[in-house]
Amino acid sequence: MVKHVKMSPPLDELQVRTEIKLEWRGYVVMDEELASVLYEINRRGSMLAGCKALGVPYSRIWEKISNVERILGAKLVEQRRGGAGGGGAKLTETGRKLLNKYLQAANMKKHRLKPTAKEETFNDIVISGSHDIALEQIVNILKQKRLNLGVETFWIGSVGGLASLMLGDSHIAGVHLINPETGEYNIHQLRRYNLEEWGIVIRGYQREIGITSRRDMKITSFSELLDRRVRIINRNKGSGTRLLFDYLLRQEAVKQGIPPGKVVNMLTGYEYEVNTHFEVARAIASGRADAGLAIRPAAEAYGLEFTTVTWEWYDFVTTKQNYKLPQVRSFFNVLSSKMFRNSIRGLKGYRVSSDTGRVIYSPPA
Repeated sequence: MVKHVKMSPPLDELQVRTEIKLEWRGYVVMDEELASVLYEINRRGSMLAGCKALGVPYSRIWEKISNVERILGAKLVEQRRGGAGGGGAKLTETGRKLLNKYLQAANMKKHRLKPTAKEETFNDIVISGSHDIALEQIVNILKQKRLNLGVETFWIGSVGGLASLMLGDSHIAGVHLINPETGEYNIHQLRRYNLEEWGIVIRGYQREIGITSRRDMKITSFSELLDRRVRIINRNKGSGTRLLFDYLLRQEAVKQGIPPGKVVNMLTGYEYEVNTHFEVARAIASGRADAGLAIRPAAEAYGLEFTTVTWEWYDFVTTKQNYKLPQVRSFFNVLSSKMFRNSIRGLKGYRVSSDTGRVIYSPPA
């Protein structure tokens, strides 16, 4: 028998760490994470590059910046025209003043922000938005056709993709955002991101999305999610799947006479978030959750039960300026190509239409 010796905790190794926060009328408007990202935006001229260098989720930082802008009634970040990536982000005067205020306070306390490497390479084409396996196929075909083309993808959710496009950090955003009032997809979001006058929407393809669960649970409806009090796995805020989940959950709440504001409290795991459909399926298959919303290929890859909820549109948004770039036109040529159509036919849970690759919205002349 092994005798366990009770050891005293190594209290002499404990370190005291303080965090500096700036508050305005009781609201936190700057913490170390946000200050670090604003500092990197100022250095690199790119919010995407700053988040990548620091290893922080783009969607979380975008949400923080949006909240602070609402509190202060002023923008912290705006678009920078031109540059190596065709655009990018820069701090506004308010953003610079707020960052300087934080840095002064940090300096007084002898506190330093986490350093990052200065070097950053710019790719020929940057694609951001919602994770999608058909989009990965487009990128692979594009690289085969243009061997020296540098392509980088950032899976930051549909909302993050549009925000990145608005700031000029990305050339193309892949999105699938439902309009709760009409059930239509994507075009309605242009106004929210000031893209109505210079945004272009290109028809993509449809994806089959549904409730995914283990076969021993076999959950087939949102009413069962509520009635059986199962553990769910959710998608990250800003993703199209998260918006669809919330939309369908509110519909079920209304149907059952449950106040929409209270329905999330009936779901265990609502705050448990992951970034991709395959992470949803993996969490269910491993037993960490019972059900979630995912695309069919993810469910089938892990041998899970799948019940179709809808066929959603996954479209692509770019700008008038980007649409003229040869590398961006190459991307959309692949989207329209017979090679891509043939590849997606073998992908269960996906389907193209006669409009795939066609511009379905462009700003008035």
